[in-house]
Amino acid sequence: MKKFFARLFGVKKELKQLKKSELESYIKKQLDKDSINSLLKEFSGRIDEISETIRERCDELEKAELHNKNIPPRAITIMEGNRKAYIYKTMHFTDKIRDILSEIKTLNDSNKIIDKVSKINELFDEYNKTTQKPYYILQEFFANESHKVATGIKEISDSIQQFKDSLKKSDAHKFQEILNLLDKIGNKKQKKKELENQKKEIEKNLSEDEKNILVLKNEIKKIKESPEFNELAKLNDKLSIAKDEQKRFSDEIYYKLAPLSRALRKYAKISFDEKSIEMIISDPFKAIARIETEALDKVFSGLIKSIKEGNIGLKDNVQKKNLLILNELNLGFVKDTQTKIKTLMENIKNLSIEIEKNTLWSRIEDLNNKIEKNQQNISYIKRGIQNTEHEISKITTEDIYKKIKDILKSLNIELAE
Repeated sequence: MKKFFARLFGVKKELKQLKKSELESYIKKQLDKDSINSLLKEFSGRIDEISETIRERCDELEKAELHNKNIPPRAITIMEGNRKAYIYKTMHFTDKIRDILSEIKTLNDSNKIIDKVSKINELFDEYNKTTQKPYYILQEFFANESHKVATGIKEISDSIQQFKDSLKKSDAHKFQEILNLLDKIGNKKQKKKELENQKKEIEKNLSEDEKNILVLKNEIKKIKESPEFNELAKLNDKLSIAKDEQKRFSDEIYYKLAPLSRALRKYAKISFDEKSIEMIISDPFKAIARIETEALDKVFSGLIKSIKEGNIGLKDNVQKKNLLILNELNLGFVKDTQTKIKTLMENIKNLSIEIEKNTLWSRIEDLNNKIEKNQQNISYIKRGIQNTEHEISKITTEDIYKKIKDILKSLNIELAE
């Protein structure tokens, strides 16, 4: 065993310097030299020897005869049952250990070997729990034989723990740890490369969207500089002017008829056309545009008559003011106003039709919608780039290289750039 554990620790050499580029190939060569398989072979051989000794001791226990023949039959029956159980569980336990060792022999990674060996501890816990009672009973009858078996079990436990502890301190394990850390570095570099490629693709999409926006803006510019758009702009100006003119005329009519609102409300109660009068009060422009000329003239004439006959209670000054306004609202005024309203509305309608026929505004609107979608996509892409850059910034290998340098230092190796 001394020779075995000496091989695990290896022999210290003079300080060696290695470049990062040389490290992986050097470690792999060292792992070939310090073959873990040969170490495992020696270790498993030792376990086999102990297991065989345990088997022999179990045979001795099974064949052992009682020194005291004056034991009650009931006690002998209990003893025999526990002896049989103890021997069976012990042999089953050693067989399980051998099975695990068979699996371990196929492994090359010392970390995996240590993990696998650690699982034997679970077997020990189960074995100790199930054999505690039989062992104590057998101590009463075959103290020497059962103690020898228990000693063999303890030898297995001690050998396994010693192997595991020594393997952790061995050069072979240290080299394996370095190799595993190098694999981690490789995985991190691969992940970083993938993220950088992903970022390039995202940036390519960003560039495409930015180009698309420039193209779309250029199309809008061309449309706005075209003769057709110039004509459309003129039509829009004319429509705006026409609407402003209609609004001014509508306000003019409203302020002209506003002083009559009280008289009209009172007249509505005694007239036969309350609906028309309500429209004249609320929206004079709309009323004059929609109500027939004769009907409007009838309302205004009827209101004059009612005021003069005193059917509507108004103050003298209000009556005079209302009659002055109503005298202006004669049939000629109504006809002229309706004609002007009709002309204004027809002009607005015709201009609107002309503008609607032109597709340039809808084209510009579609292009602006596309620009907006591209801008939204750009915002999304920029967030994606930021997230990717954040992920890339988190990928570092300095901490892993520090661990590697610490392990190499224990091996008397210095890592150079």
